[in-house]
Amino acid sequence: MKISAIQNGGYINLYSKKVLDNNKHSKSNSVDNSGLMNYLTVLSFQGKQAVKLQRAMYHHITSSGAKGSNCGQLLDSQFYSVAKYLFNAKQTCWIVNPLSELTEDGCPYNALGRMSKNKYMVNLKLLTTEKYGNLLTSGDWLNTRTGLSFTQLQLKEHKDPLFRRAYENFLKLEDSHPLKSEYNKFCQENDAQWLHDYAIFNVVSKRFNSESWQTWDKTFKTAPEDAKEKGLPLDQYIAKLMYPNAKFSSLKNFKKEIGLYKFEQFLVDKQLKQSVNHLKKRNIQMISDFAIGVHPYGVDTWLNKDMFLFDKEKLEPIVVTGCPSSRNGKPYTQAWGHAQGDFSKPEYWDYLEKSLKQLLEFSIVRLDHFAAYVKRAELPYTAVTPDGRVLKGKDIFQAKPQGMGEDYYDPSWEKEIITIQDPRTKEPANIIDMFIRLAGKKGSKNSYVIESLGKLTESEFYDKNFKQVYGKDFVGQIVIFPKYYDDKKLIEQIKKEGSNIAVLSGNHDKATLMEYLRTTFEDIKKGNKTVETERLKNFANETFGMTVDSYTDLDDLHYKMMEWFYRTFDGCHLHTTMADSLGIEARINVPGITQLDLSKYMKSNDPDDKLALWSETYEVDWLEKTNKSGACPQYRDRKVRFIDVQNKVKEGSKV
Repeated sequence: MKISAIQNGGYINLYSKKVLDNNKHSKSNSVDNSGLMNYLTVLSFQGKQAVKLQRAMYHHITSSGAKGSNCGQLLDSQFYSVAKYLFNAKQTCWIVNPLSELTEDGCPYNALGRMSKNKYMVNLKLLTTEKYGNLLTSGDWLNTRTGLSFTQLQLKEHKDPLFRRAYENFLKLEDSHPLKSEYNKFCQENDAQWLHDYAIFNVVSKRFNSESWQTWDKTFKTAPEDAKEKGLPLDQYIAKLMYPNAKFSSLKNFKKEIGLYKFEQFLVDKQLKQSVNHLKKRNIQMISDFAIGVHPYGVDTWLNKDMFLFDKEKLEPIVVTGCPSSRNGKPYTQAWGHAQGDFSKPEYWDYLEKSLKQLLEFSIVRLDHFAAYVKRAELPYTAVTPDGRVLKGKDIFQAKPQGMGEDYYDPSWEKEIITIQDPRTKEPANIIDMFIRLAGKKGSKNSYVIESLGKLTESEFYDKNFKQVYGKDFVGQIVIFPKYYDDKKLIEQIKKEGSNIAVLSGNHDKATLMEYLRTTFEDIKKGNKTVETERLKNFANETFGMTVDSYTDLDDLHYKMMEWFYRTFDGCHLHTTMADSLGIEARINVPGITQLDLSKYMKSNDPDDKLALWSETYEVDWLEKTNKSGACPQYRDRKVRFIDVQNKVKEGSKV
C-alpha cells in the first residue's frame, strides 16, 4: 500500500503551482540522470556556483588515537597528523560524523541537543599553556589512554575533574586576561540562544546523575513549563526547587555550576574554530552531519516539549524516527528513537534554522537521511500486543513473541513533509529550501550531501518534481565498491555526468574495499566459484591484465583498484574513507547494528559490543607506524602509497 502525497497533506495544491513557477529551472539546467537515479543512494546540494571538484576523506575526530585521552581530540599531534595526510594526499574536505554532545550510548547521531558540542574533543593539554592562562599543570594532564576503544564513563572519569579544576582556576584569572574576554563574548553571543538553559539542564542532570530527564523527579521534568507559567526565569525556578530553604552560599554555588558548563562549551567552541582555521589554511574544509533527530529525553526536548510530537500527560514521545521494513527489500524495521519535530509550530522552524546557522559557521553541512526531509517515518513510541502488554521504543520491533516482530510496520506512518506551510510566513516552504537559502547567505559554494532511504524517498514529489525543481542545485552520489565497479554501462553514465556526480570508494556503512578483496580471495583460494569471484577475476583481467587465481599480494591489487577509481572518475567529486585510503579492514564508528544483519558488521548483538561500534579508535601515531605485524601493520607505508597514488593521478602518470 502506498500512501499518496494528496492523502498526506496535498503538496500538489501547495507546491506545484506557486513553487514551480518561482523556481523556473529549465530542463537544460536540471540534472538528467534518469537511468542513474536507480543507483543513487544520496544527493548532494552543489549550490548555484559550483567550484572545483571535491576530494574528500571520511574520518571522525574521536576515532584518532590520542595521547592523554581515551578518544581523539582537537589540535593535538594526531589531529595535525591527519590534517597533514589529507593535505599531502590532495584532499579538499575532511568528513566527520556529527560533533554534537554525546549521550550515554556514545552515538554521535543521538545528540543530547543540536547546539552543544562534544566537550571530550577538547585538548586539555593546551590548558597548560599561557594562552589558556595555565589553567592546568603538566601534573594535571596525564596520559591515561587505556586501549583502542572508549566509553562515556572513561571520558567522564578522566576529563570531567580536569574541566572542573580548569574552571576553578579560570575564575581566579584577572579580568584583563584575554581568555576572560573571549569567554564573556561567547556567553553574550550564545546565552539567550541556547547556552544558559543548556547549562541549567546540566546542573539538574548532575543532581540526578542522568542526562535523560525521563529519570528525573516529576517537578524537574516539567520545570521549563512550570517556570514559564509562573512567569519566572528558568534558573530562578530551578534554584527554588533545588534549594527550597536556600542560603546565599547555595545560590552562589548554583550559579557557579552553571558557569562550569558554559566554560566547557566555550573551550570546545574555541578549539573547534581553531581546528577549522588550521584546515582552511591548507585548503581543506570540514563536512559534518546534521543528524535526523535528537535524543527524546535530552536538553532540547526538556526545554521545548511543545515543538516536538510529545504526549504532555505521559511526558514521552508520541512518535519517533526510524525507517520501514520495506527499505531496500530488508525484512526488518529500524527504530532509531529520536524525537520528531512538529512542523506546525513556528518555534520548530526557528529551532532548525538556528541549528543550521550554527553548523554552517564552521562546516559544510551533510543532511543525514534525506528521506526525512521528503517523507519521514513516524514510528509509534508505544504499542500494545494482542495479549495486552505495553511495549515502548525499540522493544516494539523485537522478534515475536517478545515484541510485535521485526517486520511490524504500517504504511500510514509515512508522512509527506517536502512541501508544507511555513507557519511563520504562511507560505509554502520546505526544509531543503531553507538549507539552500542559509547556505547562500553564508556564501557557500560547496555541497550538502543528503542521504536517501530507498522506499521512503519514493514519494510522488521525489519521483516527478524533485529534479525539475532542484536539478540545478543537486548532484547524485554513489558508492562504487563493491557493488558497481564492473558495471560498464553505469560507469559510462557516471563519467558522462561528470561534476554532477559524487563517487565514493565506500562509506562507514559498507565493508571496506580490502575486506571485500580478502573475503573474495578466500573463496578463490578454496576454489569456490561465486558471483563475486568471477566478477573480480574478470575485472582484474580486463582492467589490469592480471590473472588472480594464484594472486597473493592484496595490497598491490587494492591500490591498483584505488588508482583505477581516481583515474576513471577524475571528472567527478571523489570521496573515500580513512580505511580505504590505507587499504585496511578496520571500520571505525560503524553505524548501529540491526538484528537481522549482523554479518554486515562482523559483531555480535551483545549490548557491550554495540557501544564499541561508536567508540573504537586507531592506535596513537597510527599514520606513522612501520610495524610489520599486528592487525593493521605498516600504516606509514600505506599512507605514503596513497599519497603517491594521488600525486601521480594528478600528474597523469602511471602508479
